[in-house]
Amino acid sequence: MIVLGLDPSITDFGWAVHNSAEPQGSTGRCVVRGRFRSDASMTYIDRYMSHRESLREVIRKYKPDRVGTEF
Repeated sequence: MIVLGLDPSITDFGWAVHNSAEPQGSTGRCVVRGRFRSDASMTYIDRYMSHRESLREVIRKYKPDRVGTEF
């Protein structure tokens, strides 16, 4: 199972992809992680739109089965 974990923030939005489909006995692993950053001079809506598009790209690329969000 592929799980996308999100740690949302308007300035520094973190994310990680965990794949539990590993060989028997494995506990899974973090496949990739990253963050979306936005410049403080951007308007709120521009930051939001930028993060939204970046997140859509991650979802299309890794095709997670589940998503978890920290709040």
